[in-house]
Amino acid sequence: MHKVLITGAIHPVGLECLQQESDVEVHYAPDLPSGEILKIIEPFHCILTRSETPITRELLGCAPHLRVVARAAVGVGNIDIAYATERGILVVNTPAKTRNRLRNSRWGWLISTMRKLVPAHLHMASEGWDRHQFTGTELLGKTIGIVGLGNVGHRVARFARRLR
Repeated sequence: MHKVLITGAIHPVGLECLQQESDVEVHYAPDLPSGEILKIIEPFHCILTRSETPITRELLGCAPHLRVVARAAVGVGNIDIAYATERGILVVNTPAKTRNRLRNSRWGWLISTMRKLVPAHLHMASEGWDRHQFTGTELLGKTIGIVGLGNVGHRVARFARRLR
């Protein structure tokens, strides 16, 4: 039986998938303080976390059975990778987790800016309204510039091509 400690809130579907595995015992404790994790980490084979749990040398030292540190987020800045590697512990993360969300927010900002949504909202909130002042511009026929075609930039570009 593989024991998994989950210290960050994860999507219910992900939690359900892990709990359905017959050879996995899941202990779900989101937002568990670091001091409490140190007290219970000893029997676990995997710790699945997010950004709120620092995976320090001290924590890794208290986990003799630990084989995997999984971060359900982008990056591994909260994990002592050097010590985990020295101990033979696999460290993984989910770099693609937020790509679509980031792409969508970029489009939201672009449309909001072009249509002057924030200034219009602020004007309305102060009980004013002049619809001609906040007409904005149409997106149709415009050229956008994308700085960087990494994971998110590439998705923004592909989305833009569909809008032609």
